[in-house]
Amino acid sequence: GGRDDASGAAGGGSSDGTTTIGAASDDTPVLTDEDRVRQLLRENGGRLQQGEFVERTDWSKSKVSRLLSGMEEDGEIEKIALGRENLIALPGEEPEGAERPFEE
Repeated sequence: GGRDDASGAAGGGSSDGTTTIGAASDDTPVLTDEDRVRQLLRENGGRLQQGEFVERTDWSKSKVSRLLSGMEEDGEIEKIALGRENLIALPGEEPEGAERPFEE
């Protein structure tokens, strides 16, 4: 043989999570992107600015925007315009007095 220990040694060195594509770390279940959004919202009292999702997930702004738009269409989240940025909220967690254009 001569090749016994050449394979199997690769990929074991990094434990910071950046190289474990497709494999979850021991205590973290694999979350869908939508699950990740809901988890971040729950961890932050049900509300989070859209830019924070970009910061905390390393997703691109366009990915975050597409994902949140889809979730809003499905009624899973609310988007509230806050100046130049959107505030994302779980349904029922919108701040008092938030503009809700579909309600009179």
